[in-house]
Amino acid sequence: DPPTISLPEFIEEGLSPAEAAERMALHFSSISKEYPPLNIDTLPDRVKMKILAENVMADAPKIEPYEVYEKFSNRKKKSTCVPGDIPPKLKKEFGPELASPTAEIFNSINQTGEYPSQWKTEFVTPIPKTTPPDVLDDLRNISLTADLSRDSDQFLVEWLLPYIKPRLDPGQFGGLKGGSIVQYLVVFFHFILSNLDKTSRAIIAAMVDFSKGFNRLNHNKILIRLSDWAVPGWLLKILASYLKNRSMILRYKNEESLEHI
Repeated sequence: DPPTISLPEFIEEGLSPAEAAERMALHFSSISKEYPPLNIDTLPDRVKMKILAENVMADAPKIEPYEVYEKFSNRKKKSTCVPGDIPPKLKKEFGPELASPTAEIFNSINQTGEYPSQWKTEFVTPIPKTTPPDVLDDLRNISLTADLSRDSDQFLVEWLLPYIKPRLDPGQFGGLKGGSIVQYLVVFFHFILSNLDKTSRAIIAAMVDFSKGFNRLNHNKILIRLSDWAVPGWLLKILASYLKNRSMILRYKNEESLEHI
């Protein structure tokens, strides 16, 4: 089991920032490894046949430079970068010129179904969920990937939403464009107060918190579910490549951990 070491103990044990970064990286990595890694060969035949079908990428859409430039323009500007990123100021200044070669990169993904390996490395910053954090489980890993990968992700979301959105709970607000947790709270309190007006009975709410929920997703089951929701083979193949062999590097006090798969 990963050691549950509190941040103050890092100092007490005499760990350097680099050693502390490595310890935290090992902790987060162990959580992501609770489920087996994505393996297309072990998927059900109905899913495997869609992904490995001959000429499966023939139906993938072609991305035009103007579509890429729209993504450049509409995305929230950021000031932080990962190694190898195009500086934000340069991207803003030369967006029209960069849109064309970027579209070629995106179309190469759509032709081959292979997501660039350098875009699958996450640079992680540990953020305390409580102050002060007592154990490593009190840390949240905030990840940052290559800037162009985030533009590419927007296309993946657009292609996936028509298959996923009809199946979303009507009460889902987080993670959706135009939605926020504030809207959920308004609906939640309206439900409580309106029902209290109708009855003198108490309102009971059950709340469930999935610990490290995003880190504990089983990618094999995700592909099976998406395939059963009629997501086409070309998109499943890109997603499989996107989810396979991801790695992370944790940053802590200007030091970096080793790269962990």
